[in-house]
Amino acid sequence: MQRKKTGFTLAEVLITLGIIGVVAAMTLPALMQKHQEKVLITQLKESYSILSQATTLTYTDVGYVFSYIDFLKYLKTNKVCEKTYEGCANKERKNVTKSKTRYFGGADTMMLRYTYANLSNGAIIRMDNKTLDCSNSLTVNESCGEISIDVNGENGPNSLGQDVFYFYFTKKGLIPFGSREDEKNPFERCINGFVQDEEYEYDGYECTAWALFNENMDYLHCKDLSWTGKTSCK
Repeated sequence: MQRKKTGFTLAEVLITLGIIGVVAAMTLPALMQKHQEKVLITQLKESYSILSQATTLTYTDVGYVFSYIDFLKYLKTNKVCEKTYEGCANKERKNVTKSKTRYFGGADTMMLRYTYANLSNGAIIRMDNKTLDCSNSLTVNESCGEISIDVNGENGPNSLGQDVFYFYFTKKGLIPFGSREDEKNPFERCINGFVQDEEYEYDGYECTAWALFNENMDYLHCKDLSWTGKTSCK
């Protein structure tokens, strides 16, 4: 007795492929974004280690009163752009809300107060070009200066809280913006949308500690996060 052959019709195959295509189109962008966030967090952790080591060596060899020239001696740099971003960080950076930021890169309105440098690992730093006195800076809120870094250089997304991060200089070392103790740039401003006042523009500067210590950028995806509550969107 001959068995009856069974199989899928062409229409069924096309429908199945169409469903797979729709599911892939819906999920792949989210998966790719998550992968990019993990890569950037790894680069952030590496950058934090490099800058922290340079800070420790500066304090040990030079002391708590130092200049950007002293600090840069402990970093592997390819290029230093004194009092300008031109040649080191030409592209504009954005806030988390995609509006242009004035505090890093090609739209830096305060560049005369800062020096940029390209590091050998591809990152770009921006730091005060004045002499810093950290001898009495015992806490975040008494910080003596700041340094920021784009962990992957001119590559995208060129956005605060994603690949651009900020740190305080203190006598105890380098401390990320937005930590639990940070009253000047609290994490709440990272997740509460765009805020402006007469002196500052927020939205992304305060995300550094969260990304570094919680190892996620879920502040880009949900707003009910806090240091004392949820530490991820899950």
